[in-house]
Amino acid sequence: MKTFGLLGKHLSHSFSPIVHAAFGDPDYRTFETVDPIAFLEYEEFDGLNVTIPYKETVRAAMDVLDDVSARTGAINTIVRRNGKLYGYNTDYDGIAATFARYGGDPRGKTAAVIGNGGAAKTVIQYLKDGGAAQIDVFCRTPRAPGDLPLDEAGGSYAILVNATPIGMHPDDDGTPIDIARFPNLEFVFDFVYNPLRTNLVLAAIDRGIPAASGLYMLVMQARRARELFTDTLIPDTLAESVYRDLAVQQANVVLIGMPLSGKSMYATRLASGFEKTVFDTDAAIESCEGVAISDIFALRGEPAFRALEETIVEELAATRGIIVSTGGGMIKNPTAMQRLRHNGVVVFLDKDYRKIMAADIRNRPLIQSPADVERLALERRPIYERYADVKVEITGRQEETTKEIEAKIHAYFDRQRP
Repeated sequence: MKTFGLLGKHLSHSFSPIVHAAFGDPDYRTFETVDPIAFLEYEEFDGLNVTIPYKETVRAAMDVLDDVSARTGAINTIVRRNGKLYGYNTDYDGIAATFARYGGDPRGKTAAVIGNGGAAKTVIQYLKDGGAAQIDVFCRTPRAPGDLPLDEAGGSYAILVNATPIGMHPDDDGTPIDIARFPNLEFVFDFVYNPLRTNLVLAAIDRGIPAASGLYMLVMQARRARELFTDTLIPDTLAESVYRDLAVQQANVVLIGMPLSGKSMYATRLASGFEKTVFDTDAAIESCEGVAISDIFALRGEPAFRALEETIVEELAATRGIIVSTGGGMIKNPTAMQRLRHNGVVVFLDKDYRKIMAADIRNRPLIQSPADVERLALERRPIYERYADVKVEITGRQEETTKEIEAKIHAYFDRQRP
């Protein structure tokens, strides 16, 4: 049996085994090492992907380089053939596919690239080949002639690419740059895919700028690597299906909306269809604190409760495959919502507040009368809509509404292209 895997230093958070399993290799492995050259010389393998920090280091062990690897000095795929090591750069294929899907043609456009490692060199080569009018490189440690200090990054660029691990889990709250310093952006591309949406990507989305994480790039470079490993072409339909299934599988579904809009009930209904477990933030707080939420409000006040929400959400940072049912006021906590958005598709359950006003409302500390429902609904609606990736009107027909939510979540991933 042939041996394929991923070579790197810290690989516990990598999605590569999942991706390669979807492409037909359930035995794909991870190989962590501090000495990649020794690994390549002494260990048995048939093909490897290479990730940070070794994409440039492994070049010294190659017998043959493909054109892109030779031009960039960066290698992310190695194939052993007849005792020789062939080095390839399939990141280039993933980058090209991502631009085609999300960012269009770089020809004639200005680009800012953050980073000066192997991944950065690959995207710079792609931009040059694509006819970019200007490419500037910003990095924390300038090394090559022309490299600019990261703290000077900004300007009227059309394209911004983060080719560093800044913002990668567990540094979910990190961001390489303040996007406000780039007022004319048309596309933002962050190579990080864990979390699924970094702070940089979310900042772009909030400004209406097309943006992509590194997940599509990961799948498409893996597709090309798999083709090199097996000498077999993978059809576009399969590659797109692998990406879509991976995105849906890894993403959480975050339900927001007014109290009594049905978040807990729909979380349970959605869990089976998406094969995810339910996490109810209000129930988790009550379990941790040992008292009802109404008592927390009465004894400690709303600010104390919001702090508990933030703590609960922080503990969810690395959790995937869940349906999160949030409290109605979660959207008042920007830090908590940002963390939920990192790995979550946010679904606004939009129930007519007049129907909620007519309900028998108990144990809701901020709702003491129907007038409170109206006040909160009018106050919160713009915030719900701002955070929502998907909005669904709650009509009362539970089965039909559940199907609509499922369809809109799938459509959300399908439409993540121009």
